[in-house]
Amino acid sequence: MSEEYAIALLSLWEFFGGLLKKSICAIYAYFFTFTQDFNQTSLKKKMIAQHIFSIINKKNAPYLAYIKKGIKHAEGRINATKCRKIKVGDMLLFQSKSEGIFCKATFLHPYPTFSAMLQKEGVERMLPQLRQKEASLPEKIAMGVEIYGNFRGAHRINELGCVAIGVEFLADGPGRLF
Repeated sequence: MSEEYAIALLSLWEFFGGLLKKSICAIYAYFFTFTQDFNQTSLKKKMIAQHIFSIINKKNAPYLAYIKKGIKHAEGRINATKCRKIKVGDMLLFQSKSEGIFCKATFLHPYPTFSAMLQKEGVERMLPQLRQKEASLPEKIAMGVEIYGNFRGAHRINELGCVAIGVEFLADGPGRLF
């Protein structure tokens, strides 16, 4: 076997391996079935997410729990193509490494900056962990801008702006496989 042939095979293997990994994740997330009680009647319901997002879920900022409890009313994201495809009423799946939740998009509010988004939507409604901080509203907004600024892709804010995606918890879902 020639070296070029071996390199080509390895490249194909890496390419298709990556596609397979993504496909398995998507299939698992789209066809995840679960049982949930509705009025003490157990119904089997298939939830199909139209949009899947990763979410950071730390002990000091358990965003999935905040959404489930109705404390976090909106998820802030860079207004990239993926977010611009969302429509009100779409099913969203937010996944951390170990858990996930299905939500319905209730509103989409675009903003030019994180600061404008936090001022209009309410910093504590988007970042509930800041409720515990003893600080003025401008200080909390500055803390919120710093939090959003540390997320992956935040450098694109000047180019794309951001969006507050209204979220309504529907059901528990799967965590990421990979």
